[in-house]
Amino acid sequence: GQTVGGERIEGFVSGHWEVLVDDFNLVERLTVAPGEYEYTRYGVNLSTSRFDHWLLGLQVARGEYLQGQRQDWRVTGVWQASDWLQLDAAYAVREHEQPSGQFTAKTLTVQSEMSLLPGWSLAPGVQFNNVNDELGLKARLMWRAAPGRELLLDWNRTVLRNLEDRLVAPLQDSVLRGSYRLRF
Repeated sequence: GQTVGGERIEGFVSGHWEVLVDDFNLVERLTVAPGEYEYTRYGVNLSTSRFDHWLLGLQVARGEYLQGQRQDWRVTGVWQASDWLQLDAAYAVREHEQPSGQFTAKTLTVQSEMSLLPGWSLAPGVQFNNVNDELGLKARLMWRAAPGRELLLDWNRTVLRNLEDRLVAPLQDSVLRGSYRLRF
């Protein structure tokens, strides 16, 4: 729902179904066995109304995740610099509890979104996470064909990785992925 002042409060429940054909390493020491997993997550999104080109948000979620439980929280800040440029910053924490152990993942993300043409946008960014001590670059080219229909092209590259207490640049560690999203 939305308040008269423009603040938003949204609750959500999301069902997930995943099939793992090989062992899946959540982190180096926690592996999830191959199999079929069905789980449910729920939470709440809170966001302020836009004030002086700023928007602040908080998301809290919890529920099942693969063989265990996961609790998340994420705080975001958005600055709409102009009609065609938006800058975002987010800090997220995910607490995982699996039968084989537990860990906490923390991620800091800074990105921008530039509107190129009607329906087209480019979102470059940088991200750091504490689990594998990596600093990465990412970019998303998006075409919104219609409300709820999006074509996405994502590129990710690890720039620096902490190995034995020193930052090194991996020789090659890039991923390019395309997807089509349909919401109804």
